[in-house]
Amino acid sequence: MAKTPAPAKTPTVAIARVLRGLGLKQGTDFNVKGEYRGGARIGTVAIIKTVDANQAVADNADTIEHLVATAGFHFNVSVYFTQSGGVWAWVANTGGKVRQTYSAPVNGRAADALRSLAGQVTDAVEEAVKPEARLAGRIARAQHNYRKGQRVQGVDSYGVTRMGTVNGAGWGAVSNMNHPNYGRTWVDVDWDEAPGSMGTGRSRLFTSDLIKY
Repeated sequence: MAKTPAPAKTPTVAIARVLRGLGLKQGTDFNVKGEYRGGARIGTVAIIKTVDANQAVADNADTIEHLVATAGFHFNVSVYFTQSGGVWAWVANTGGKVRQTYSAPVNGRAADALRSLAGQVTDAVEEAVKPEARLAGRIARAQHNYRKGQRVQGVDSYGVTRMGTVNGAGWGAVSNMNHPNYGRTWVDVDWDEAPGSMGTGRSRLFTSDLIKY
């Protein structure tokens, strides 16, 4: 006869059990840690580390909240989408809850058709807006929207989802018109210390692949 596990006594144990119940592996697919502010612990966060795990948590967001509630604890499962369609999940017992839905970006051909139908953009205006000016405008918006100190979530060079801070070391955009990422803006991010031996680090990330906090 299978032994019934003892009731979870802490939010850390409760959320870890629920996530393992989805088939996720603790340490590989997720980690649970304390969230601190000013040196004081203010809550518990489950860091979802892989693409498949993020999708599994997003697909079962309501179920996760329900199961952890039956154990006597409250967690919010937030779901975010990047412009490219990637999904990120954030599981915590502090803060609010966000449930985004993915909206596919309008492709270039459709955008051109819409402009033509609306009659709002003339050839003269298009000619006046040179590629260099468009890039400068995008970089300026990136500097405004991702200022030094902005908290973000993204994926590091190992493919691990992590939290970090815009460090103000640089903003830019891909200027090679033949490159598939032409026009995409990027920022420099310092990663928080990660569980295990990964430690801190620094990455240059596209703004469309980041989630702001």
